[in-house]
Amino acid sequence: MKNSFLTLLLMVFCSASLLAVSPAESAVSLKDRLNTGSDLIEAELSQLTQMNEAILAEGMDYDELQALYPEMVSSANLSAAAAPGIFTGHPDVPVGIPGFWWGFCLSLVGTLIVYLVMDEGEGRKEQVRNSIYGCLIFQALYWVLTIVLSI
Repeated sequence: MKNSFLTLLLMVFCSASLLAVSPAESAVSLKDRLNTGSDLIEAELSQLTQMNEAILAEGMDYDELQALYPEMVSSANLSAAAAPGIFTGHPDVPVGIPGFWWGFCLSLVGTLIVYLVMDEGEGRKEQVRNSIYGCLIFQALYWVLTIVLSI
């Protein structure tokens, strides 16, 4: 009885919080906002489709695309240098596994492994930092799930 009451109270609180964050508006304005968003997405996708067709037809790489169609590349916000994320590795990482996953799966032991095995340099700093992020994300998930499942 107590658990069902707490569950009901939690659902009411979450519903009220969601309504406070984004209150319901009239159906017409919401529909217009969704249609406007879909029109914008459709326009951007058609532009990307044109670029894809040009790349496939002429067998170009990024530099050739930028030289032939600079306005398309700039309007689509394309860049040759994509920033690596925390899930990407470095050529020197242990066993070819990125630092994030060492920290996520093995916590501080994984961070220590990355720190000790990798050579000194910028790649080592980045991978140790990613390992710490993985460790922190795992700990946050663990505690949130522990709290949620104990209710």
